[in-house]
Amino acid sequence: MIELFGQNIRTNRRQSSKGNQLKWENDGIWYKADYTGYEGLAEYMISHLLKKSTLAEQEFVCYDLEEIKYGTVIYNGAKSKNFLNEDWQIITLERLFHNFFGESLYKSMYRIPDHEERLRFLVQQVERMTGLQNFGVYMNKLLTIDAFFLNEDRHMHNIAVLMNGKISQRPYPMLDWKSRILVTTETRSRMKSIEARAEYRYSKVE
Repeated sequence: MIELFGQNIRTNRRQSSKGNQLKWENDGIWYKADYTGYEGLAEYMISHLLKKSTLAEQEFVCYDLEEIKYGTVIYNGAKSKNFLNEDWQIITLERLFHNFFGESLYKSMYRIPDHEERLRFLVQQVERMTGLQNFGVYMNKLLTIDAFFLNEDRHMHNIAVLMNGKISQRPYPMLDWKSRILVTTETRSRMKSIEARAEYRYSKVE
């Protein structure tokens, strides 16, 4: 267990569709508290499975489980190493596109009815804005992992590039596994209901 304090809080002001996890940073380690269920366990399991894949270690963030004490509350959650050097910053694709063109990437993409054309548009625009090559390969890997692990929370605010003062850029390591494998309190409630019905039926057989 680690105890964290107000000066460590780093929670994002922009709340996602799945809520907003409490986040902290301390001595080069990021911590996230569970918000809707077992996000920390999901991120731990999926990232450790990816270590067995053909992905290179720098292509994704690996999580470990952690108990976090903040104030009088103890949270379950996960921790990961800070992958940013001091001169690097994270630029989401939504922010990058808005800075270049003055409009929303999300809205621009959804004017395109065909999903394959949307992806092609996204890849072309990112490579055009950043000079990155093979961004389509990165998106292929990311969306394959999302589909395999049933991610339901991928959007233009959690796909990003890394930039430094020299405008050097590279893709953002794959992360944000918290909404995968249907790990939410809603799913947990459904599972408990299914278990209760199964126990009732079994007792009737007995």
